Amino acid sequence: MWRSTVPKILDRYGGRSIGVDVPSGFGMSFKPGTIMYDGTRLPVRPRRIDWVLAIEVCEHVPNLESLLDELKLTLKEGGLLFITTPWSARVHYEPNDFLRPTPYLIDLLLRERGFELAWRGSRGNLASVLFNKLTISVIDNLRKPCLASGSIVLSLPLLFVLWPFTFVKASKRAALSSDPLGFSFLYRKIA
Repeated sequence: MWRSTVPKILDRYGGRSIGVDVPSGFGMSFKPGTIMYDGTRLPVRPRRIDWVLAIEVCEHVPNLESLLDELKLTLKEGGLLFITTPWSARVHYEPNDFLRPTPYLIDLLLRERGFELAWRGSRGNLASVLFNKLTISVIDNLRKPCLASGSIVLSLPLLFVLWPFTFVKASKRAALSSDPLGFSFLYRKIA
């Protein structure tokens, strides 16, 4: 979605986007003009950026504190940092999946760097977490012919039962769940 939708939205309102990725790219293709991040220094001029979107990035960075230092450096005062992190997710893009930061770690690290929390949310409820885990298990087992038929026969009825509940609006208490699919944060740079 990012590579096609977000730049178009920004263009409509006179904005501009800069794509930053790591050289490996995890096997994905790069949009022309993507800036490569070497893991130590973002090649963007200091205090020039209004918004940073770090969507499902933190778990792939071996030194999260270094990345957050760089994001602080690139953002203007009052700039916004939107971060999403997985929680109930399997290891992916191996061997480049390093951590599952809790909201408390994200908050501690960003407050130490002069950010204030504007908003925090969680994604998913118990049914969506179970549905996600079961779906991934079925897909993984399809690659193993001897296990595939039994896995699918047992899992499909559960998937059909869980699927409608993944759309149920979570209550305020459930939205602050300690075991969602993932977390989302919006921080403002104040210092």
